[in-house]
Amino acid sequence: MRHGWLFALALCGLISVECALAASDSHPRSIWEVDLRKFGYEKPAKRWGEGRGEYPWLWLPRYLSFTASNAVAVGFVAREETHSLPTREQPPLAFHVVFFAGRNGRILQAKKWPTTEWYENALFASSSGSLVVQAGKALLVYSSDFKLVAQRRLAAERIVIEPSPAGESLLLRLISSRNIQTEVIRTSDLSLRAALTGSSADSVGNGAVVISRNAHAKPLVRQLFIQELSTKRVNLIYEGRHKKCAMDASFVTPTSLYASCEPEAFVLTTTGEVLFKDKYGKRVSIDRDPRPAMSGQRFAVAITTLKGGSEILDLPSHAERTSVIVYDLASRSRIIEVEVEPLPETTFDYALSTDGTLLAVLADGVITVYGIP
Repeated sequence: MRHGWLFALALCGLISVECALAASDSHPRSIWEVDLRKFGYEKPAKRWGEGRGEYPWLWLPRYLSFTASNAVAVGFVAREETHSLPTREQPPLAFHVVFFAGRNGRILQAKKWPTTEWYENALFASSSGSLVVQAGKALLVYSSDFKLVAQRRLAAERIVIEPSPAGESLLLRLISSRNIQTEVIRTSDLSLRAALTGSSADSVGNGAVVISRNAHAKPLVRQLFIQELSTKRVNLIYEGRHKKCAMDASFVTPTSLYASCEPEAFVLTTTGEVLFKDKYGKRVSIDRDPRPAMSGQRFAVAITTLKGGSEILDLPSHAERTSVIVYDLASRSRIIEVEVEPLPETTFDYALSTDGTLLAVLADGVITVYGIP
C-alpha cells in the first residue's frame, strides 16, 4: 500500500510525504502518510497505561485532531536537544505539534511547549476555530490565528480531558488521591461552565453530560442518565441487563450517544431511543471515547481484538488486532473499517475531519490519512 502510481509519487516528492493508493475502491484509500521521526519523534520512555493494569490504548491521550479548517494537528513528546556538557540528568521534554493540510499532507507549521509528562499532553480543536493545548499541567487556548487567548495551571495527580462533539466544551477530570474534581469548561476561554459534584460523568454534549452506573437494587442492570448543566436535572434514558461491562457512553452529536458493552455497541438518542446496534467479536476491547466529526454526520471508534490470558489464573490478555470503524449516522451503518498495521506499541490515536470525509490514524509516530466515500 505504500507504493502509489507515478503521479502520486511525484506529488509525494514535492511535499515530502509518502502517499499510498488503494488497490480498489472497495477498500479505504490511503491519501498520504508521514513518518514523524523526521520532525523529531522518538519512542516514549514507557507505554501508556504501564503500571495501571490497562491495555496500552484505553483512555487514549488526544494527540491527533482536525481543526475547523480541516488541517491535521498531530502531537508527540520528545526530549529537547541540549548543547551543554553531558550530565546525569535527562534533557527536558517538549510537546511538539505539527500541522498538515488535510487533503495533501503539506506542512503548514510546527509548534512546541515544555512539558514534564510523556502522556498527559493533548490537542482539542473546536468548530469555532480555537485550539486547546494541554502540555503537562498547563492548559492553553489559542485563536485560529494562533494567538494565546487564555491559560490555566492544573493541580492534580492525573488529568483526563474529553471534548464535546463540536469541541465547544471540555469535560475536565482532576484526579488526586483524595478526590476527583469534575468540571465542564468552555474551549473559547477556559471559563467554567459547570462544576459537577457527586457524579461520574462519562461525556459532555451541548448543555448536558451523560452518566452511567449500575442499578443499586439490581447489580447486573446498567443505567444511563442525562444531566442538564443549567438545571442539574437528571433523567434516566436507558436501562438494560448486561453481565460483564461498565456501559460506557459518549456523545457523538449533541442529541445522540454511542454506548458500548462488550461485545455489543449501540447508538441512542438523549431521550433513550435506540437508533441502531452493532456487534463485534467475542473478545474485544472498545475504545471508551469515540471520535465524532464536528459536522455531526459520522463518528469513528477503535476496536481491539484480544487473545490469550486467563481470568482463573489472573493472566492478562494481549492485543491481536486493532481497527478503526467509521459509522454514518444518516444510514445508521458502518461505512469503512481500517486495520491498523503494524499493531501499535506505544502511541495510537485517530480523528475524523470536520465533514467526516477524512480519517487520520496515528500509530507509533506514523500518521496516515484515508479518504472516506
